[in-house]
Amino acid sequence: MNNKKLNIKSIFFILIILFSLVLTLSISSDDYVDDQIIRFGLVPDYNPFTFVDNKGNPSGFYIELFSEIIREFGYEPEFIVAPFQDLYPRILNDEIDIFSTILRIESREDLFYWPREATVTGWGQFFIESSAELNDIHELQHQNVGIVRDEAQGQVFQEYMKDLGIIVETTAYENFEDMIDAVIDGSVIGGVAQNTVLWGNERIKATGIVFSPLNGYTTCSITNYRMIPLIDQFSERLGELKNDSDSYYWSMYKKWYSSEGYILTVLPSWFRIAALSVLSLVILLLTFSWYLQKRVNRATKELKNLNESLEDKVAQRTKDLQKAAVKLADSEKASITMRLVSGIAHEINTPIGIVVTATSHLEEEVKRLRTAYKEDKLSMEQFEAFLDESSEVLSMTANNLQRSVELITNFRNVNSDQSLKEKREIELNSYIKSIVKSIQPQFKKTKHKIHLNLKHCSVVTYPDILIHILLNLMINSLTHGFRDKDEGHIYISAMEENGHIKIIHTDTGSGISDEAAEHIFEPFYTSNREEGNTGLGLSIVYNFIHDILKGSITMKSQPGIYTKFCIEFDV
Repeated sequence: MNNKKLNIKSIFFILIILFSLVLTLSISSDDYVDDQIIRFGLVPDYNPFTFVDNKGNPSGFYIELFSEIIREFGYEPEFIVAPFQDLYPRILNDEIDIFSTILRIESREDLFYWPREATVTGWGQFFIESSAELNDIHELQHQNVGIVRDEAQGQVFQEYMKDLGIIVETTAYENFEDMIDAVIDGSVIGGVAQNTVLWGNERIKATGIVFSPLNGYTTCSITNYRMIPLIDQFSERLGELKNDSDSYYWSMYKKWYSSEGYILTVLPSWFRIAALSVLSLVILLLTFSWYLQKRVNRATKELKNLNESLEDKVAQRTKDLQKAAVKLADSEKASITMRLVSGIAHEINTPIGIVVTATSHLEEEVKRLRTAYKEDKLSMEQFEAFLDESSEVLSMTANNLQRSVELITNFRNVNSDQSLKEKREIELNSYIKSIVKSIQPQFKKTKHKIHLNLKHCSVVTYPDILIHILLNLMINSLTHGFRDKDEGHIYISAMEENGHIKIIHTDTGSGISDEAAEHIFEPFYTSNREEGNTGLGLSIVYNFIHDILKGSITMKSQPGIYTKFCIEFDV
């Protein structure tokens, strides 16, 4: 009897569970059928990506692109426009299905689902009012800077300033437009935004203060399990469209991007340290007796003149570098410029470190000599020894300051042309040497060597085109050809005969397979996309040579032994 009661209870319990499951499935099925709307969150002032037009309608590159992709999957997009700080909690609470672009930073790593394909790549940049000037990053010391509330670039900028020892105050604004208005009326000295937001806005201009490259992703919250498969589909489709140069992605891209962004670079501001050290030395020397002043001031004057000359040259070189910043349409060219700046900064640290150490040592010797003089213990031998040592220190300082000038000059030589299509006369031999010197810091970390075989000749051509061609080829050898080789050689030869230029670039790297050789100059072709390569480097080289130089480039390779590029054009 008890067993029978138990069986009845079990059957009743099972029926309740089955009924609940049927009800749940029915509700879920109904929701799935009815919910064909995908709610996209977007900010209204992210032109040209997302913005609200004069009629109050969502518009921009992402609006068209996302609508096209999502409709391919059988859904209709609904765009919810609001400031970033209002959208952010709604995406976390799954009130919004997908956010147009979220920058990937450490604090957000566990909050969102990050697909494989980034939607956009950019960097933070400091901007000011269009008629204002900002010559040095240290001018921001104790200034008020505008940021957008809860926006990633503002957080990264504050950390960047803290690392540099620059104290800034920040004012958070609800949106980008409010921040621009504050910059225009002088409430803040400038603002921080992603570089792409600055394009086409005539009221403001970007400065050379660039920081923190970040990827932006189209994503959902980590708890929105219904959206995660769709995000993966979206990311995969986005990658396919980017890899197809004939896809509607690129036609939309050309429609919305009529002008290229600017990337300016700023040399490290190390000069203030050297100047302060020299100034301290001068002040101490002025406290000596008339005879001591007469001898030491002569050396001080020479050092001061040398530093003033260096200051003028550095200021001029900095202006030249800023004027020479090339309008870049893609991250491939930007990567080359940033490599050069990083290498030059690293190289300058060594001679400047020697200058600071030498002047500090001389300062200590002056203190010691002054004490002996006051105590009437200064002998002629001590004084003469001091003069000899001062002469050596000044000579060492002058040599290292001259080395810094040469480094900056080499960098200027490969970045001084204003336009890719500006012709001028150059001495081909010395110009190629300057290009090689500018990238030499990248090779000092390795055992790879560059060898030159150049003929002296003056030609009228496009210098900036030669810069991009040779830098692309050398960086291609370093990152691809020597990827699995600790040692190797690059050979560059150049000659001119009857107005015909021939440049040969050969490396002893891993070579290129026959299959890869067939596509080597095609846009977006790369064998290392998982490492972040875009596949545009050699395509850019090919277009420069064919479209501007009106010449030809050929490639010959034997896998495992060498790769040779031969460039020919008339001048």
